[in-house]
Amino acid sequence: MPRGYLRDDPHLYSGAKDARDVAAWVGALVGADSPLNAVALSAWDPMQDEFPFPVTDNVMERGQERYNIYCAVCHDRVGTGNGRIVQRGYVKPPSYHTEHLRKAPVGHFYEVITHGHGAMPDYATQIPPSDRWAIIAYVRALQDSQNAKIDDLPAEERKRLQEAKP
Repeated sequence: MPRGYLRDDPHLYSGAKDARDVAAWVGALVGADSPLNAVALSAWDPMQDEFPFPVTDNVMERGQERYNIYCAVCHDRVGTGNGRIVQRGYVKPPSYHTEHLRKAPVGHFYEVITHGHGAMPDYATQIPPSDRWAIIAYVRALQDSQNAKIDDLPAEERKRLQEAKP
């Protein structure tokens, strides 16, 4: 009997808020003619906007490592979508720095990594769930790094930078 494969945490394993959302998601996939579809879609917002575990320095390091292995080849090291494979003629993925993706819930990224989207294949077999979440945490850091404003810094850091100006 296999052990260790029970996926009893919908948030960790699906990016959804709870089991009811997973059921709604499945209902939404049954087709437009299904009576379940209208009910499921009317209240369907399964994407979680919180991580299922604390984002620590170790999680961020793991996310960066996994991102550089699996994602940077298309999305590049800063997430603009100009990776090496794109430079060789493959379809360019969207930049993580668009307004739409900066506002997307983390569950959206989990869904895309797990099931693929557009030209992107699914990575469900290559990337375990905890690593998917680590990658997403790193993507959020990339988004912050490329869209930061001076006002985002703590007051003492702003002061230190202003004093360092020539």
